Amino acid sequence: MHAMLDTPGKVSIPLQARYDILLTDAILNLMNNLHYGKLNPEFPASRIDALTGTKFQADAALLAGMGQKDLLSVIAAAQPADKLYRAMQWRMHMLEGQLQGDCYEIPEAEVRKLAINMERLRWSNTGDSVYIQVNIPSYTLIYRAPDSLYRFKVVVGKPETPTPTLVSAITYMTTAPEWKVPAKIFARELLPKAKKDTAFLENNHLAIYDLKGNFVQPTAANLALVSKTPAIYFARQSAGCDNALGLLVFRFANAYDIYLHDTPEQALFKRKERAFSHGCIRVEQAEKLGSLLLSYDGAKARTGLLHRDITTYTKQNFVLKKPVTIKITYLTCMIKDGELQDFGDPYQLDHSLEMAMYGTDLPLSTSLKK
Repeated sequence: MHAMLDTPGKVSIPLQARYDILLTDAILNLMNNLHYGKLNPEFPASRIDALTGTKFQADAALLAGMGQKDLLSVIAAAQPADKLYRAMQWRMHMLEGQLQGDCYEIPEAEVRKLAINMERLRWSNTGDSVYIQVNIPSYTLIYRAPDSLYRFKVVVGKPETPTPTLVSAITYMTTAPEWKVPAKIFARELLPKAKKDTAFLENNHLAIYDLKGNFVQPTAANLALVSKTPAIYFARQSAGCDNALGLLVFRFANAYDIYLHDTPEQALFKRKERAFSHGCIRVEQAEKLGSLLLSYDGAKARTGLLHRDITTYTKQNFVLKKPVTIKITYLTCMIKDGELQDFGDPYQLDHSLEMAMYGTDLPLSTSLKK
């Protein structure tokens, strides 16, 4: 580049063109990495290249910014505008700039932790001003409304049945829902309990059906038969105060068949660490969250109907005119009052992402010291 600028004519036109193409490609790749993340499992380079429509497109953003004086600002604008991301970015700038200038040793472990969590925030970079964020390591749900922020406690999946990260949209809620027991839970947990105690099913409002919908009487002989070929049977739990889904479930499309729901096991929300589910997310104060979504949807008058249907165990769908984005994230840290909050790593995912980004383990000295 210096040869082309300082000594015009020294570099051949074909080489200048090749350099131009490679530099442009590198800038576009950088912008895509800043926006979608370098290691985003949902947006590999092939998918990004094929994007059209409303999704961020680096070529269009770069072209639109070519007339501006500060090209670096155009490139940096590809990053998430999310407050969580900006707070982490500020903290990293402080660590890499202020501490270094004051003769502190940079705490490499904290820098890397910030870097991998900023990468994860790029994966959920939707740009929405209104959304629900479930963060697995902190066991929290945040509902960000136009002018308010509400926090709820959640229960997430156990390490052996983890809650997946994803981005979707809540489209409707159902009061007093029935629960179709997932096949693995049916075969591995429910049937063994029912065989030991034939009253187990009735006591938990559960019933077994064949694939044609025919009810199967829970006799010892029938349960033994079902256990031989559980794949051609299923169980369903009727609505009620002790239904596994509780009295309200929030539905959103996803490939994992998980959902956000109420629970009769309210005592679990008093625990500090709340990884107890089979992958679905249980939320405290589910009715309050449902009422907030109805109010945002312009249907505040229906909150009374929601309460009535919950208290009378009446099944009813409440469809949202404006679906609300839901992000399930795995952020092992956040910034509060300028300081790092470490939530732990319940699924032990930090190390693999760190290795993918850095390729090396941490140096021996990672502490902050003067």
